[in-house]
Amino acid sequence: MAASQHLPVPHPGPCPCPTSRVPNHGVVQVKVAWAEPHGRFTLLMERFVIDVLQACQTVKGSCTLVGITWDQARHVLERAVAPGLARKQATARRQLKTARCGRK
Repeated sequence: MAASQHLPVPHPGPCPCPTSRVPNHGVVQVKVAWAEPHGRFTLLMERFVIDVLQACQTVKGSCTLVGITWDQARHVLERAVAPGLARKQATARRQLKTARCGRK
């Protein structure tokens, strides 16, 4: 993978996703393979940010390397963790009985 894939490309604004006019719903965005709905970055960039976050000691340091803000990094982390939290099942914890040791 070339490192240049992650470099920002100067352009006048965000690249809009393609839209389609549907008779029942009006104009809707077409789902694209390179980005998730409501995502701020492409999937490739999100994967790169996660890799840098895992390799760096601090979030601030990784943000400096990647060139994003702390809030953007937090958003990427939340989106990365959400599927795992959705799969996780809540389990009841057993109560532990402890023996009391005291002086009489």
